[in-house]
Amino acid sequence: MNMHKTPGLWMRIAVASLLLAPTTSAIANDQDLPVLTAGYIQFPPIAYTDEQGHARGSIIELTNELAAASGYRVDWKSYPINRIYRSLDTGDIDLWPGSPQVPALQDFTVESSSLGVRVKLCAFALQGTPRISHYQDLANHDLVLIRGYTYREQLNRVISENHYHPIVAPDHTAAMEILLRGRAQYLISYGHPMQEALADYPLHGARCDQLDEWPLVYVISKRNPQAEEIAEALDAPLIEWHVKSTTKAQHGLYEYDAVARLRDGQLGDERVKDIANYILPGKLWEAFASGKRPVLLIDEIDKADIEFPNDLLLEIDRMEFYVYETKETVKAVHRPIIIITSNNEKELPDAFLRRCFFHYIRFPDHGTMERIVDVHYPDIKKRLVAAALGLFYDIREAPGLKKKPSTSELLDWLKLLMAEDITPEDLRASESSQLIPPLYGALLKSEQDVQLFERLAFLNRREQR
Repeated sequence: MNMHKTPGLWMRIAVASLLLAPTTSAIANDQDLPVLTAGYIQFPPIAYTDEQGHARGSIIELTNELAAASGYRVDWKSYPINRIYRSLDTGDIDLWPGSPQVPALQDFTVESSSLGVRVKLCAFALQGTPRISHYQDLANHDLVLIRGYTYREQLNRVISENHYHPIVAPDHTAAMEILLRGRAQYLISYGHPMQEALADYPLHGARCDQLDEWPLVYVISKRNPQAEEIAEALDAPLIEWHVKSTTKAQHGLYEYDAVARLRDGQLGDERVKDIANYILPGKLWEAFASGKRPVLLIDEIDKADIEFPNDLLLEIDRMEFYVYETKETVKAVHRPIIIITSNNEKELPDAFLRRCFFHYIRFPDHGTMERIVDVHYPDIKKRLVAAALGLFYDIREAPGLKKKPSTSELLDWLKLLMAEDITPEDLRASESSQLIPPLYGALLKSEQDVQLFERLAFLNRREQR
């Protein structure tokens, strides 16, 4: 679903949340309603999968009710926490009722209104262990964490500052066993899942020291507006493939989940007899299989390894690929329209570029950049903007820069200038004396570039003596 095309949805949800109680059970079940694809993690009783394979829990029910009140139905998909982030990033899911206060979500749009459901992070310990009231109290203690969960930044900071590695248990039961055997002093977990685990496997003498508490919000996936507009103009489905530094070309074709098959085999699951159950189609497979000619967005291809574009060439040229595990060939039903974006972080292979048509988006000029700044900081002083932009464009023209500062760096720098109450006169003084500009670390994100400017400032000071 295109979240940007439905600006009224979240306003209606906010209103509906005031009118609907979480216990209301009347939910629209109209298959003709537009679909919201939502992800959830196993977090009972807030969100979990019941014995029939259906999504259940207080946040599931609340979301269903709010969506129904807004004219939508929700298609729920269960993922481990790391897959939630990836699915939000790729657009496989539209939203996740989760926490915005984790580093992995900094690039996503976050609905700020609270859902009325709170999450508690606790330190579980046996009797006789010192009580914990703050993250810093955990310093120099042996900890056990649960695999798959994302913990607070404060906890990660404590761990890094003390230079020790906590034990990571595969599940709550194993973590409780580690705690019981004295291999760790504290078990760090979220309240609800741990309470469910303790109900099934009691840990006698255990207590819970609460570390933190915060509300859940809707975390909403970003979309690429340019690709959306093209897809809408062509009345074509949009398939988004957002490339990261770890992305391989194979991920776009398919992934074989051998670990899941091994686990199911150990549990005697009948699904292991068909290897196709463990083949996860990628974005290119999805585009090839589309019954209608799609638009495939391969976003920021320059983030990946240099071999990434070359590895895609054959499949894109032939419009087919071979699945070795199932011995089948996937052929494109319709040749997709492929849109590839690049920030030119690294050079792309010539063999790949020869197959592309180019549309270069020029860096904003001085007047355009002023309008961009005005949108983000409408109350900023014009004299400060004028002085800052002069320095900004001078820095971009400096020879030897590895990475020129972009619009995002400029906005971050201006925010710091306002916070530190830097005046236009201060900026002009640094410019006239050819000294390094104030708070230059916000503009220069490469260590090589920072060292370059520091050397220039040092040489300039020597010349002025």
